Amino acid sequence: MKVGGTPHPFQAVAQPVSRTFRPKAEAAAVGTDARTQFRAIYDAWFDDVSTPAHESRHDILERALAASWKAAVARFGDNPAKWDLLQLQSITFDHPLGSLPIIGSRLSRGPYPLGGSSTTVDAAFAAWRGEGQNERLDVIEGPSMRLLQDAADPAATLSILPGGQSGHPFDRHYDDQLPLYLAGKLRPVSGPDQSREPLVLKPAQR
Repeated sequence: MKVGGTPHPFQAVAQPVSRTFRPKAEAAAVGTDARTQFRAIYDAWFDDVSTPAHESRHDILERALAASWKAAVARFGDNPAKWDLLQLQSITFDHPLGSLPIIGSRLSRGPYPLGGSSTTVDAAFAAWRGEGQNERLDVIEGPSMRLLQDAADPAATLSILPGGQSGHPFDRHYDDQLPLYLAGKLRPVSGPDQSREPLVLKPAQR
């Protein structure tokens, strides 16, 4: 879509909205009661046009909350204290050749239950998949490495990878770090032996 000489999708929406709201804002500046006009336009955005009634924001939010509660209770029970994100959210480590017949299933890893969200320290960005009782959250983005490092004590560095050091699916180091990664734990990083004399590089003598 191209509006007002710009192909940017944000502008394609922002310009028509601006043309709608700007007269109301200008009217408010000269004393006209624009609040009522703003409310009418605002509520129109929430109206469910598939019904003869005119729904407000409050109506739509109330309906969405009721539907969400009903679906959650049907799936997880009526005690929210027992609801567990791990029942709904998981991660699969897909290999580029994981869709191949016969051997593909041996290349990928998962799915594994995984917590976290976009607002937690243990970040996990998930997308909804499926419908109804089969609806689930698939983690599509997360930390490619967790690292804990003390600049005053490099030998105490800890880290973990979402899989392993090797990229070969049949190597023992392909997924040996995965259990720790899923558990949110770290492992020591092998580094230079600090007890030895420092290595000094000197230019060759001619």
